[in-house]
Amino acid sequence: MCANCKTEYSIADLWKSQEPYFPPPHRYTDGCVTTCLACWLGCGPAPTEPEGDILRECGHWLSPTVHLAVMPLARVTLDFPIISAGIAALYPSRFVDFGVLHPLPNGSDSGSLREVCNAASGVDPGVIADHVVIAFPVSFRWETIYNTSYQSNLEFIRLLSETADRLCLDVMRFHLCRLAVPDALPGRAGQLDSNHMMAGALLYNAARQEARVLGGAAFTHIVTVGLGLPLESVSPSDFPQTGEVGNVVRQGLALYSDLLEANNQTAKFIQSLALLEFLAIPDDYAQFKKVSPIVRRYLTDDDQENARLKDRLTELTGKRAPSTNAHLGYRTRIIHIGDRLSDLVPDADDRKQLFEELDGYIRAMINHMIAHSALDWPSYMEIRDRMGVSGRSVPKTDSDLDE
Repeated sequence: MCANCKTEYSIADLWKSQEPYFPPPHRYTDGCVTTCLACWLGCGPAPTEPEGDILRECGHWLSPTVHLAVMPLARVTLDFPIISAGIAALYPSRFVDFGVLHPLPNGSDSGSLREVCNAASGVDPGVIADHVVIAFPVSFRWETIYNTSYQSNLEFIRLLSETADRLCLDVMRFHLCRLAVPDALPGRAGQLDSNHMMAGALLYNAARQEARVLGGAAFTHIVTVGLGLPLESVSPSDFPQTGEVGNVVRQGLALYSDLLEANNQTAKFIQSLALLEFLAIPDDYAQFKKVSPIVRRYLTDDDQENARLKDRLTELTGKRAPSTNAHLGYRTRIIHIGDRLSDLVPDADDRKQLFEELDGYIRAMINHMIAHSALDWPSYMEIRDRMGVSGRSVPKTDSDLDE
């Protein structure tokens, strides 16, 4: 049955009568397992608003080698489904009927230790359906689910979670969360609200018309502070495109997600500076005195403000006392002298303001890179060398070159 128009069709009959449509340029080979030829060619019913029919809304992603992954999202609330940039779908809890995917249960009395362990995790389609879920396509050999160890299944859950981050969730964390306020952080894709020790994924093979569930203790920790994230739709223009700059910013977004979850404020501060360094010079290591003028280009084109920011970034990194040459810079004192951030900034409100400040620096850089993410890196460098905070052109100053 076609997932889109619900008509019965036969792949064998279509192969006999419509064989030219199977190879490129139409590539009906990819869509024949879920979609009739008319819908694949765009002649079927027009797409509707998401209604929870997961095969109709996600089936066009699937092929004999591309399968559907569905993962629960802990610490997330969602009122309406979201099809995010056409590459992932998010559904409220109990919005999708997973029965249409024909999930096969893991048997606790199976002869397979892998299957027994998956069953013992307690993760099943009902548990996943109780959560907000994310669905996305993933390419892998279906046989690997059965022919590997249980530990490999857990590693695959982690890999699927990272894929969900790259496709969608890193962008959502960046636009909907803040560095200074961890209370709204969501869990990682796959983690469960109902049992924080466990994680899981439901995998659907359209060619076999069957689904399997993987479950187990795949992650070492989960965020517990606050109530989590009320998910909202993010504009497609806020997602990185596929140029070289897009590849850099995707890695930057992944580092930002890790930074949000840092449990120690001292480590969070060091990671924040490391992210600024990566965004400024992603293909090499450089001392921060070379990073500083690049960061400042994203923040201002005013000479007075530029001088203030120069002093401030020096204070955060490698400042020395003029008279004694003693180390005063925060990063130097943390890494080389062993201070904690709370030793350098004792007041909690001041530390919160510090992270808001660092968040502003990071966001200015990432937002600008997303806007230019279709470019190759040399073309972007030409733009960056002439720009100010909002793309206003500013000349490269001798003082910047001398730092």
